[in-house]
Amino acid sequence: MSVNIMTKYEKLVPPSKGEKVTVKDGKWNIPDNPIVCWVEGDGIGPEISKVMMKIVDAAIEKAYNGKRKFEWFEIFAGDKARELYNPEVTDEELKALSPDEQRMTYLPNDTLKVVRDYHLAIKGPCTTPIGKGFSSINVGIRKSLGLFVCLSPVWHIKGVPAPVKDPDAIDMVIFRENIEDIYAGIEGYPGTKRTQKLIEFLRTEWNVPADSDSLRSSAGISVKPMSPENTKRLVRKAIQYAIDKKRRVVTLCHKGNIMKATEGQFRNWGYEVAIEEFRDQIVTEKELNDKYGGDREKAYADGKILVNDRIMDAMFQQVLLRPREYEVVALPNLNGDYLSDQLPAQVGGLGFAP
Repeated sequence: MSVNIMTKYEKLVPPSKGEKVTVKDGKWNIPDNPIVCWVEGDGIGPEISKVMMKIVDAAIEKAYNGKRKFEWFEIFAGDKARELYNPEVTDEELKALSPDEQRMTYLPNDTLKVVRDYHLAIKGPCTTPIGKGFSSINVGIRKSLGLFVCLSPVWHIKGVPAPVKDPDAIDMVIFRENIEDIYAGIEGYPGTKRTQKLIEFLRTEWNVPADSDSLRSSAGISVKPMSPENTKRLVRKAIQYAIDKKRRVVTLCHKGNIMKATEGQFRNWGYEVAIEEFRDQIVTEKELNDKYGGDREKAYADGKILVNDRIMDAMFQQVLLRPREYEVVALPNLNGDYLSDQLPAQVGGLGFAP
């Protein structure tokens, strides 16, 4: 039986069949005919989205013998959203809008409300402005919906050609922080008043030399905020995932040797939440050496999860040369973007990981 309480949206009409997925106390209730939102996307989006839906429908039919199925609910982002919600806005008028108004042109509040109500959405690739305007539709979705973890499991599918000798050695889950870091979108374009004010503030209040080659008057500026709250909730999720899924290593990746006030603190805050909240379940690398003589297998046999950290540039080498030593990896936003692309490339290409 279909139970679908209609909610009023500006331009979207839910399907007459199907039921909402519900979430209570962190637990998901998936009905036999869940309503799943989907965004077609731009460019190649229409082509791959239609194929995706056919594959998903066929897989569910095969797995459940017709007893379960998705009811698809199309919602809009990207060029189709602009055409539907703001067809009268010209390209020149769009440039004059604030970043948030530009975001609403391509990612309407109507779409965000539906995703909040129905919980599940699949999105094709959407247009992203380069060098101007709001950051991207993806960043807008993450911020608006509070999606603070980008979770990317990466492993090799048998038979897929890969550029490394032993792709089957790669079996990692990436926890990438999704809200802050450089991707926060706090930027000043070169030559603008706001940027000049910030440069002047840095020179007068932070004593950055006026003749510094590192901060020229012609510079553009991107701010890199990182907080203990966002870092700790990310690392907390990563460690709990390792516990629940019986993974044995959680690695904190950072560039804290250079960016001490941000990525160095990411490392420190990560260890804080590990030690303060998971003390009986984890062992640090120093403790591994002191208590277990550096023998990981002994620590694993004792029921411990190893929490360690790696400098980011060294980590790129580690996942190539010693991938079996890493299982769950927690990273700030920018570094997480890099690694969550490198690892799929090692097992066959960027399309082989979500």
